Parts: sequence; C-alpha cells; structure tokens
Amino acid sequence: MITSLTKIKAFIHTYADLKNAEISEATLEELKTFAGHAITSLILNIDNEIILKREERDKRLFTEQLQLAVINIIDDLAQVNRGTDGLSEIFGWLEAKLIALLEHLHQYFGSYFNIEVPVPASFVIREKRNVYPTSAELMIRFRKAVGDEEMTGLLSGFVLADNVNDRFFIRSWNQWLFYKNFIGELTLFLNAPPAEDPKIQVMKLLIELNFNSIYIYSYFLKFMEGVSAKDADDEEVEHELFYLLKVFRQINTRYPKGFDLESKTLKELIRGAITAELKYISQKNKLFQKAYRTNDDPGASKFYFMVMVTLAELMFLFRVMIETEFMVTKLKSHLYDFIANHIRTQRAENFSKKSMRNRFGSKPFSDRIVHNVREWLLKMVRHIDLHYK
Repeated sequence: MITSLTKIKAFIHTYADLKNAEISEATLEELKTFAGHAITSLILNIDNEIILKREERDKRLFTEQLQLAVINIIDDLAQVNRGTDGLSEIFGWLEAKLIALLEHLHQYFGSYFNIEVPVPASFVIREKRNVYPTSAELMIRFRKAVGDEEMTGLLSGFVLADNVNDRFFIRSWNQWLFYKNFIGELTLFLNAPPAEDPKIQVMKLLIELNFNSIYIYSYFLKFMEGVSAKDADDEEVEHELFYLLKVFRQINTRYPKGFDLESKTLKELIRGAITAELKYISQKNKLFQKAYRTNDDPGASKFYFMVMVTLAELMFLFRVMIETEFMVTKLKSHLYDFIANHIRTQRAENFSKKSMRNRFGSKPFSDRIVHNVREWLLKMVRHIDLHYK
C-alpha cells in the first residue's frame, strides 16, 4: 500500500509542471496505465490490510493514516494547474479515483473511518458546483413553502455557498456527510411541505437533524427575542415560551454528532436558552412585585389614584390618548403594569392584565363607554374654559 501511495505522489510531483506539448501520445498512454495500476493496487490491498489487523485500535489507526495520506495527495492535485490536455485529464481521473477510495473506506469500514479528519476543500467546492442547479431549485421551493426570507437566506448560505470563505465552511468529513444528509432530508421535507406553521416545522427539522452551527443557534435566539419583545404581558410570553420548550423537548435528535462535533446538540442549546429566558422573566416579576409592596402590608399594592370610571372606560381613554399621541409607550404591557399597581377604578374592580388588554383592543367600543368618556372630556374642556381663559 505504501508503495502505491509513493508512486502516485511521485507521479504528481514529476509531471505537475509539464505541459501536453512536451509529452507524446504514447507517453501519455504509458502514464495513464502507470497511474491506473497504482490506483488498482492500492484499492486491492486496502481491504486485506484492514481485515488482517487483529486489534480494533490498529484498524482505526491504519484507516486514519490512510485517510490523511490520500487527502494529502488530493490536496497536492488541487495545486496542479489544470488545462484541457491529456495530462490534465489524467490528474482529474486520479483525483476522482482517490475521492472514490475515501468514500469506499467510509462505506465499508465506517466504524474505523475518522470523520473528524479534514475533507479535501477542492472536492467540496467541485461537488457543490456540480449540483448547484439542483440545489438552487431546492431553495426556490423552500422559499415558496416557508415564506421566511431570513431562514431562506441562512439555509441558502449552507446549501449553495461554494465553500470559499463562507460562514458554513465545510472542514471535516463529518460536516460533508451532514451536508449530504441535510440535502436529502430537506428534499423529503419539501416533497410534503407542512400546511400550518411551516417556520416552526423547519425549526423542528433543524433540531431533529442537530444542525448545531452557531449561525443556526443565533437564528433561534433571535426568534425567541422576538417572542419576548412582543407587546404582551409576561404571562403571555411565558405561555408561548413554555409551549416552544414543550414542542422542542419532544423532538428526537436523529444525528447526535450534528454539524459541529465540538458543540452541544442544538436541542440542548435551545432548551438552555428558553429556560434562561423563563428564569429571567420570573426573576424580573419577583423584583417588580417587591418594588411595589408597602412596608406595613406586604400584600397591599401602592394604589396612588382612583378614577371615577370603569375599567372599560379607562382603557378606552388610554387608547384615545395613545392614538392621538398624547401618550407614547414602546410597549402597552408597561401601561398595564402601571394601571394594575397604581390605579383603582370607581368600582374597585379586580382586573388582570389580560382583561386590560382585551378591553384596550376591543372593537368597537360600546356607545355607553364612548359617551361616558366623552362626557368626562367635555367636562374638562368646560372647566378649562371657565377657569383658565
């Protein structure tokens, strides 16, 4: 085996800088025959050498050393200036045979094959470019089925990028195998696209496949930030986060090794992020409640004002104030928090943030509510006219 590898390497170093014009047709045929014999001898000897080794450790070590030696030769071939001449054809044929040898090792001696070793960069670039039309069509189907431009752009960067300085740079055999599996899984997914919540369904697929790239994880974090930043009270946000946690927990990870062997599974990362967000909301609520308790009576809130209207009328008034920009608030949940802790209505109603939100968003408001609030506003206008003109 070593002899065959040495012959192949020497052949490349000897003829890499020669041009077709310097080599006769007869010599080209001889070189082609020489390279073919070296490859054939290498392939025939590999299986026997692995099988004859007794110790599992020796088999793994032999396979890894062979992988590295073949990858080194392929990297040498990538440096050869290719043209359209006969010698370039031999180099191209030789590279294809060596790649096939690595794939043979993985297929038949997978338990000894080290998926952490580098994958030839030239091979990944060529393979991605060869299937680019099919991959591009796949992403067009994805955009149409899912309708999320950010997710489409993110996954397009993985599926379509040619592996030259892109963020999903494929460095190891594990990542190359993950790429091929991902293309197959995404194709199956799009053959029967989900009718409802396609975005969530894709996120579930990413967790199932364990696409634990930092960029995919960042997408999930941004999605959860969007949930937390909604104009809703904490109870609603917690409910939605708990729902996501439940959905994602139920997913079985089919590829534990994932895209990044050094990272936790995407499922673990997402679960930790959601749990941390829920913990933050819980702590924030505890601090908020503590800040609005009196020293004498821990159970009493600080009601600074009483308004002579009902809750529905109060919420209509605040809505008008916001619509006319007399009052500006980034999140209406801040308004609900303030009302709940500081304002008591004429009826001393015991209202929740949910009831405030429902009344604030009520359409249309009843004639009685509109009339009563209008009367109060007119009363204020008359007061101004009488005392401040």
